[in-house]
Amino acid sequence: MPNQYPEIYTQFLANIIIAISLIGFIITILLLYQKRKLLQEKEIQNLKSSFEKEMLRTQLEIQEDILKNISQEIHDNIGQIMLLANVNISLLQNMPMEAPAADLLKDTKDLVKKAIEDISQLSRGLHSERITEMGAFAAMQYELELFAQKKIFSITVENNLEYADAGILSANTHLLLFRMFQEIMSNIIKHASAKNVELRIVKMDDGIHIEISDNGKGFNFDTENSHQPAFNGIGLRSLQSRASLFNGRVSIKSVLQIGTTISIFIPET
Repeated sequence: MPNQYPEIYTQFLANIIIAISLIGFIITILLLYQKRKLLQEKEIQNLKSSFEKEMLRTQLEIQEDILKNISQEIHDNIGQIMLLANVNISLLQNMPMEAPAADLLKDTKDLVKKAIEDISQLSRGLHSERITEMGAFAAMQYELELFAQKKIFSITVENNLEYADAGILSANTHLLLFRMFQEIMSNIIKHASAKNVELRIVKMDDGIHIEISDNGKGFNFDTENSHQPAFNGIGLRSLQSRASLFNGRVSIKSVLQIGTTISIFIPET
């Protein structure tokens, strides 16, 4: 056939080559378009994620400013008022009075003294500069020791971090970690009915691992999170949102009547 109809055969081959080239060109264009579309979608997602993180940072900065002002107000005003009340009670104790009144006055002084201590602890816990000066890990241990002193629960602390390891984290990361810790402890106290809380801070090759465990009631996180006040979807998202600001991760494991473990991972930078 090629010898009988050389021109037709040549034209036929040329048409096939052109068709294949055209199909290849169209496929290439489609692939390039798809790749460009995926890149654009990724860029949009990155911009959205960056915007959301920036919005969250702004919100947290505003919250910290408010907490700092409240802390200062507590220290400067309420704390001073309570100290003056304590002085007045001391003066009253030096005056002659019946035994029942003296006992009542002593009890009142003890209550005021405890209130002064609680106000001082509250003020320190709210003040961001003090937290960043101490560092999140020292502040966590300090808070746990206060809970143990008040016999809220017993504590176990394991920390293999060197001072230099903690120093590589930014002040903002320390503050974020401590606020996350406060949120977790608040939930344990309100809902877990735990008798023991364990804090593990471990430095590994990939970063810093923090585990906060309790032996409380626990909960079925997968099936009942919408009905669990301790760590519902919103509570977990709040922790995850804060962790995302230092590229960290949060996970929760809980077993009914056994307890709950919340893990926070801070990657090596």
